[in-house]
Amino acid sequence: QHKQLPVQLGQTIAGYPNEKYNLYNMSAQNALALLICLIVGSINLCFANSSPPSPNIDVVIGVDGGTESIRACCFNAQSGQILGQSHAVPYVTSHPHPGWAEQSPTDWYDNMVAAVRRAVDSLPSSSSSTTSYNIRAICCDTTCCSVVALAHDHTPLRPCLLWMDARSATQAKQIM
Repeated sequence: QHKQLPVQLGQTIAGYPNEKYNLYNMSAQNALALLICLIVGSINLCFANSSPPSPNIDVVIGVDGGTESIRACCFNAQSGQILGQSHAVPYVTSHPHPGWAEQSPTDWYDNMVAAVRRAVDSLPSSSSSTTSYNIRAICCDTTCCSVVALAHDHTPLRPCLLWMDARSATQAKQIM
């Protein structure tokens, strides 16, 4: 079975319990993006020819980066059906001083790779089947915009300040 990803898992992440993919906990923006994917999948299904299904399944991977974890789930690109299990990998928010909130961009990347790897590894397989999975797209979204300062070699210079970081509250109050 073909389940190769173009990325290598740089480190082993401790196990994290499986989560059911919960559509009700999505933001409106994320739900709209998923709805568009499902509609496109339904349209493709309606116009597909009536020949028997191919043993190759086209897959779209959805990645949702939140404040506490990053989640990945595989979908059938034609029908929108969830394939396998969704997987979430948490990351740590550090608070070096009261009102400060930071995360490591390296953790975001490493945990995204781990979540995607686990979602792909959970794709159904059968010893009697020759089904293979073709990953056609990866769709990503995150909580909100965050600025990551990078060095000339594209490595993070420092932890990223999160939306909840309040160290500039005094300056913001003066501007308002």
